Amino acid sequence: MASITYTAVDRGYLVSSHVAGTDYDIDFEVSRRNQSFKTMNTLSRSYSGAAEVLYNRIDEFYDITATFLDVATHDKFVELFSSAAAGESFSYDLTGTAASPGSTIVTCTLENYSLGAERIGVTDVFNISMKLRIG
Repeated sequence: MASITYTAVDRGYLVSSHVAGTDYDIDFEVSRRNQSFKTMNTLSRSYSGAAEVLYNRIDEFYDITATFLDVATHDKFVELFSSAAAGESFSYDLTGTAASPGSTIVTCTLENYSLGAERIGVTDVFNISMKLRIG
């Protein structure tokens, strides 16, 4: 299990019983989680061939595919995506739930996300993918 805690922002996609400015949790099963890093630096090379690297930072990302069973959880993800669309941060718990937090909780933002909800067959089982920037 994994969990996301976010603050709801009213951008037209609030769940019917939710109030803007309130924290909400989504517990979900993770079927895929890939960690990646991107180094931000500039390489300069002189005419003699000597190289100099100006190091800025390392960005850490998680590519996540979440699986869940009900439409209510899907609606919470839509609310999360609209609430975090302007770069708002939220908490991602890699191993715990809202009721039983795990040992690894990170603050993150959505990075190049799209709501790719994919219905599986004719049942109400959905997959959704997102890319999170850690930090």
